[in-house]
Amino acid sequence: MSIKRSCGVLLPLFSLPSENGIGTLGRAAHEFVDFLAAAGQSWWQILPVGPAGSGDSPYQSFSSFAGNAYFIDLDMLVDDGLLTKDEIEAINWGGDAESVDYDALRKNRMTLLRRAARRGLARENAQFEAFCRDNARWLSDFALYMALKEHFSGSAWYEWPEDIRLHRIDAVEKYSDELREDVSFFSYVQYLFYSQWSALRGYAKKNGIGIIGDMPIYVALDSADVWAEPEFFLLDEKNVPVEVAGVPPDVRRMSFRRPVSFGAIPCTTGTLCGVTATAGGYAASTVRQDCMTRCALTISAHLRATGLCRMALKAQSRGSGGPDRVWILSGGSPHGLITSDSLPRISVCSRPRCISCCQTAGCPA
Repeated sequence: MSIKRSCGVLLPLFSLPSENGIGTLGRAAHEFVDFLAAAGQSWWQILPVGPAGSGDSPYQSFSSFAGNAYFIDLDMLVDDGLLTKDEIEAINWGGDAESVDYDALRKNRMTLLRRAARRGLARENAQFEAFCRDNARWLSDFALYMALKEHFSGSAWYEWPEDIRLHRIDAVEKYSDELREDVSFFSYVQYLFYSQWSALRGYAKKNGIGIIGDMPIYVALDSADVWAEPEFFLLDEKNVPVEVAGVPPDVRRMSFRRPVSFGAIPCTTGTLCGVTATAGGYAASTVRQDCMTRCALTISAHLRATGLCRMALKAQSRGSGGPDRVWILSGGSPHGLITSDSLPRISVCSRPRCISCCQTAGCPA
């Protein structure tokens, strides 16, 4: 894609103003598009919008496909007849208008969305059914994963009973039946998210604003992706991580003298979204799937979530080895050291993923 010289602004969705605890895909997002257009800007860069996992970080997502339910605009659900204004105003979203109270969101947001989903699922909704069919590749596994996580009190998939931890077919069928109401709920939430996302993206395009998506290169260990398709990741026969991504130590900083884990799991082979690993760092190559441009107009393959090559190239001056070495955390020892010759093996996943929503090929946007 040819891009002429232009400029834009980076603003995470969660930083948009909101009376309901966190920035959303609603009116404030559309008004920010208006602001960018009036200011002569061309781009809006966002952070990943997948469901935030460990530490509420956008770079530790429960899915490479799904959207963050917190970004669903509640006022738009009122307009759709799925909620009432009184139901929203009855919730305490936290006492600080300048920060997100994730505890309040976890306690209250999903309660409101369940209410909205019950009303929405009671309708005859051909669009929702079509959404489920079009995204069966990932949606059923993600919805079951989230239902199971709730069923097992929020524990990570690798702490579940062995049959479902190993994603055995009989266990998947058993829990899919037992938790079918929850599975339907989490599927409907994704339908709501992508309905609002598509509306925002269309509005931005109409006003000449392109969206630059952000994609963590690594996939979080505790995610539907790793649970449902362990063959793509460095796991042993019991789905226990063989290696976990991390960064090299820094002998000049007391708090960073040991390798630090990202809590992310390396994939087995190949490249991701045309980004390849080399001894000199990550170099952008080609965008390989139309799915990427359906979610955003361009990609920011964010290295903050990995940083391996950039940090390793500085390793010699920092006293931690040599410029062609990368630290990883290994299951067999407190820390391991691999050479850059092995980087493509542990770098990025072979399945191309979409960008602005942190997604994989087959994205619903």
